[in-house]
Amino acid sequence: MGGTVVLVRRGLDHHAISLPPLQHMEASAIQLVTYRSLRYTWSVLLDQVEPAFPYISDTGTLPPASCLFSQLLNIITIFMSCCVYIRYRLVKNAESGIIPWVNTMAAWLGGICCLGLSLVANFQESNVSSVHVIGADTCFIGGAIYFCLQTWFSHKMKPSLVSKKTLKFQICMSVLCFLCAVTTILAGNIASAHFHGKKITTQLIRLLEVGLKYKLTIIDGKTKHVSDSHCGQT
Repeated sequence: MGGTVVLVRRGLDHHAISLPPLQHMEASAIQLVTYRSLRYTWSVLLDQVEPAFPYISDTGTLPPASCLFSQLLNIITIFMSCCVYIRYRLVKNAESGIIPWVNTMAAWLGGICCLGLSLVANFQESNVSSVHVIGADTCFIGGAIYFCLQTWFSHKMKPSLVSKKTLKFQICMSVLCFLCAVTTILAGNIASAHFHGKKITTQLIRLLEVGLKYKLTIIDGKTKHVSDSHCGQT
């Protein structure tokens, strides 16, 4: 039995090191986009969300869409966990000079992000909102940091393992992911804090219903909250 485990691990190491850096993540990415599209379409057809930019969580709040939401995200969580482990083994065997404990820390961070996604799937925002928000923040913020770490790992790897085009793509996606995560959570918290309605709707509509009491403006490179007493008045 022990010999079989060793052979399996050696086989995994061999195949992982021969894979392009992003190839083993393509399946999860395609699944995520496909499942998200299915949930969105179903929720819109059932008139559970507004068609314009709904939150992912909004498409999985009411049954039967919530059942599909939980099931599909749980499946994606399993695949993403496998991707995190495969990536960990790839970096470990790449002989890139990356400090082992940093790679291990990144793997643990990836696992925590997968756990956060599982919390999002099984604790809907209409049932246990606090746990749902914790899971979402862990998944998105932690995921953005994880992507940045993996991009740095790719930079340290040999050119034969990571092409310049792949590295540039990873850099662009990591920056975009981080910016989207921060702005989404920031705007979402502001909107939720001032939203007192009962209708489950999209974050865009929540911002409008708040009356645009607060606007985000960029002044000298800094984000500031500007109060507008005239906003929302008719």
